[in-house]
Amino acid sequence: MRSEEARLRTFSNWPSSSPVQPNDLVGAGLFYVPKPTINDLVQCFCCGGMLKAWKEGDVPWSEHSKFYPNCFFILGHDVGNILMELKSDSTDDGSQDWSAMSTRLSSFQAFPHTQSLSAERLARAGFYFTGQSDQVRCFSCQKTVENWHQGDTPVERHREVSPSCKFLSCAHRRNLIDDHYSESSSSNYDEDAEAMEFRLRTGEIVDESPYPKVPHMKSEEARLMTFSNWPSSSPVQPSDLVQAGLFHVADTTLNDLVQCFCCGGMLSGWEDGDDPWSEHSKFYRNCFFILGHDVGNIPSEMLRLGSSSHRSPLETFEGRLDSFRDRLHPISHERLARAGFYSTGIFCYFIFSFLLSKKMFLFFFY
Repeated sequence: MRSEEARLRTFSNWPSSSPVQPNDLVGAGLFYVPKPTINDLVQCFCCGGMLKAWKEGDVPWSEHSKFYPNCFFILGHDVGNILMELKSDSTDDGSQDWSAMSTRLSSFQAFPHTQSLSAERLARAGFYFTGQSDQVRCFSCQKTVENWHQGDTPVERHREVSPSCKFLSCAHRRNLIDDHYSESSSSNYDEDAEAMEFRLRTGEIVDESPYPKVPHMKSEEARLMTFSNWPSSSPVQPSDLVQAGLFHVADTTLNDLVQCFCCGGMLSGWEDGDDPWSEHSKFYRNCFFILGHDVGNIPSEMLRLGSSSHRSPLETFEGRLDSFRDRLHPISHERLARAGFYSTGIFCYFIFSFLLSKKMFLFFFY
C-alpha cells in the first residue's frame, strides 16, 4: 500500500456520508479497511495504525499525527510512499507553470501586503498571486488563501487549508520550507532543486540522470577493494570512506583522492578529525546517497560487523545520550537517544543512524 493509487482504489465502497474525503485520507498515508461493523476504518501503510469514527472537521493528517505521533511517514521520513502522478498547477487558462519558485515570486509584484508579508516566504510555501484582492493559490494542491494579516505564517496558513498538500510534504522532507525562515538565509535556498524534487516525487518527470555516476562501485565490497594501496599514514580509515559512498582513485599527485560512486564528487587532503560522511555531506550536500535516496548501494555485512571503534558507542542508548551532554536542543535528549539519534555538535543537526543501514535523515532546528 505504498502507492497512493493503490490506497485510493480501496475506497470504492467508502461511505458517501463520511465527513472526510478519500483523497485526504490517502494523502495522509491511509487506506480503507472494510469491516462489517465499522464502515469508516482506515489503516496507515507505514505504522499500521488504525483510525475510525470520523467527525465533521476532522483532518486526516492531524488525526494520524495525534494518535500515531511516531509514525515515520508522519515524521517525514522517506518510507517509500509513491505519489500519484500530479501535474503542477497553472493559471486559469493553463498557460503558466508555477512549479518554479522564481516564477511564483515574480507574480507578487502587485501583491498588496509586501510591506508586512514577505513575497519570498509566500512563494517558498508554494503560493503564487492570483491577482484578485490578496488571494494566493498553491500550484500543487490548488487551494487558495486570502485575508492575510500581519504576523501570518504562509506555511501554517497553507497547512490549515491543505494539510495533505504534496508540495508541503516534499519540501518538508528536504527542509526546503522553514516556518521560522529569515531573509538572511535565502542564499541557502535552492529553488531549482525544490522544483525538481517536486516533479520527481509526483512523477511529472522521470529522473534520467545517470545515478549512480559510477555504477560498478555500488557495492561496498567493490569500493573496499580499491583501497589496497591506501596510504597507511592517512587519518581516515577505508571502511569509513567506503560506508560514506567513497572509493579510492589512484592518482600520481594525490594519494588520498576518493570519489563518490553516486554523485561523482571527489575529496582529498584528509586531516586528523575528518569524518568521511560529514565531509561528503559538506561538499556535496545534494548527493542522492547522502540525502538517503535508494541509489542501489549494496552494503557489506563484513563492514557492518567490523566498523571503526569510534562509532561503536553510538550503537548504545547510553552512548547516544552522552553525545547530547552540554548541548541545547528543543527536544528531550532521552527521547532523541531512545529513537536512535545522536548529536554531532555541528550546525545543530542530528543524525539518525541504523547499524545495518547507512541511510541518514537530517533534521534542522532554527
